[in-house]
Amino acid sequence: MAEIEYHDVTSTSVSFAERVKDGKDILDNDTYFIVWTTTPWTIPASEAIAVNPSFKYDVVQPAGSERKFVVADALLGSAAQAYGWGDDYEVVKTVQGSDLDRMTAQHPYMDREILVINGDHVTADAGTGLVHTAPGFGEDDFAIGQKYNLPIIMNVDDRGYMTEEAGPDFEGVSMMMRMLFH
Repeated sequence: MAEIEYHDVTSTSVSFAERVKDGKDILDNDTYFIVWTTTPWTIPASEAIAVNPSFKYDVVQPAGSERKFVVADALLGSAAQAYGWGDDYEVVKTVQGSDLDRMTAQHPYMDREILVINGDHVTADAGTGLVHTAPGFGEDDFAIGQKYNLPIIMNVDDRGYMTEEAGPDFEGVSMMMRMLFH
């Protein structure tokens, strides 16, 4: 078995929206989780959205939008600026992170549901407070994936190319695209 070493790396982040599938009578299906990641090449392997159980999460409706979005309350100001809402939005409701546990969302482009899970590793340092989780990539993702019995999808082969698990639009794409995000 090979040993894996981890190093702190500064990466460009991306965020994307995943529509609520089962909001457990707390969130409506016209609501979207705004998910944040510094590893966009792992999105095809996404199996969960991690939220911090002790955080409060706001359900926000930007002016002129029929959609609502979930963002950690502590990060709402920076998220509103990043997404162009400014101060022109309404907080429709606030929910506890622990109440989001085991809701489901639609993967952003694959035909599968994503589980919302509680993770103490989620911080309010950056992003949205909702963290993309791919158990096949990264120590935190693997550990929480084991806790929730999530499948491990490895969408990158030994040569650094996306596999069929990445989907037809990405199969065969070199991981060198990662360099575009640094």
